[in-house]
Amino acid sequence: MSTSESSSKRDYSLVAPVGVFTTAIHVILGRLFKLVLRYPWPAFALVGLLYLVGIVVINIPMLDIDRGTSALVLLSPLLIVAWGGVAYLFTALVLLSLFARCPDTRLTWSAVLVLLVLGPWLILVLGNTRWLLPFDQRYLLVVVQMVGTLLLFIRARHWFKCHARWSTPALLLLVGVICFEWWGYFFTTEIPRERFTLHNCKLIKAPPGKSGITPPVRVCDVVLQMDGSEYTFRSMPVPDTAVKGMQVRHALFDHYHVR
Repeated sequence: MSTSESSSKRDYSLVAPVGVFTTAIHVILGRLFKLVLRYPWPAFALVGLLYLVGIVVINIPMLDIDRGTSALVLLSPLLIVAWGGVAYLFTALVLLSLFARCPDTRLTWSAVLVLLVLGPWLILVLGNTRWLLPFDQRYLLVVVQMVGTLLLFIRARHWFKCHARWSTPALLLLVGVICFEWWGYFFTTEIPRERFTLHNCKLIKAPPGKSGITPPVRVCDVVLQMDGSEYTFRSMPVPDTAVKGMQVRHALFDHYHVR
């Protein structure tokens, strides 16, 4: 059997009971899609009616609906399709990475999950540690991670295939580490204000929140004197009011936060 024939016949089935549940979901979605194709005009009229109702509701003055919600309603036809497609693909990616019956399939999608999601997420979580804070343009680290993950998987694919049964435990361990680094800690330490100085402070535009435009975020370069050494942390978020000190959250890595 050729490589193309083998890849075209790759097993995408999931282990039970996950496979049973996803099969039922696909059957329901398939029947719904066939129903829409069979009766397109009633389906279109129903969606249009719901959209018009939403437009009327957001324009009722007494409800005082904020601009962010109004924009979401106005763009709902596009957003529902876009976010629905993204949610479906992401769910399929996670399920294939964790529960694919074929180890080779599970390994391939695990690599894709690390490349696109878990690797960038790990860099984001570790962005306030002593190892990554010296880098100002941290998005470049995400690019390096993606390229490195892809090259590693290509060059060591045979080794990974021999150990494909460990891909699910490895993924779960990585997710556990990321979650602990994001929220957990063993203990915290307070660093007094006089042990660090702020430089090159500036305001950067923050992404829009649920209620529309959010105020800009103040970031500064922080020079910290600690244990006889000097550390420079680039573009750390700092309060707009008087800075009281710095908190270090000790997890597997130390996370620095100016308060």
